[in-house]
Amino acid sequence: MEPTVLAGPIQFSPAEIALILAVITVSALVLAAPGWVALAFVVGRRAPGGSSAGRRAAAWAGGALLGIAVSGGVGAVVAALLDGSDHSVLGMVAAAWVSCWALALALHRPRPPAPASAGKASSTGAGWGR
Repeated sequence: MEPTVLAGPIQFSPAEIALILAVITVSALVLAAPGWVALAFVVGRRAPGGSSAGRRAAAWAGGALLGIAVSGGVGAVVAALLDGSDHSVLGMVAAAWVSCWALALALHRPRPPAPASAGKASSTGAGWGR
């Protein structure tokens, strides 16, 4: 059997190009999901307590976008450092996860308590000497 030779350059339609880009984008989001989902969760939890559901959802979405940006940036830097390595994809994914988790841990600190008025008694009635 003789090998087949292509008659010319391979041509893709705009729909095929869009599908290829969509598959690559979804694959990258799924690979980076453990990092950006954790960051989105932490940022969503830090929304003020009396916030509406819309504001909490916006905080969650903002955290997700921040996580995706951090994952992409760190992944690009690691890809440039590991150019040609056998484990470059594994290094990119691991670095993206770790960077998002580190940022999530840095943001996951308790909020400072609301400042109490200096001259007023607290509503619970408890305090020093009581």
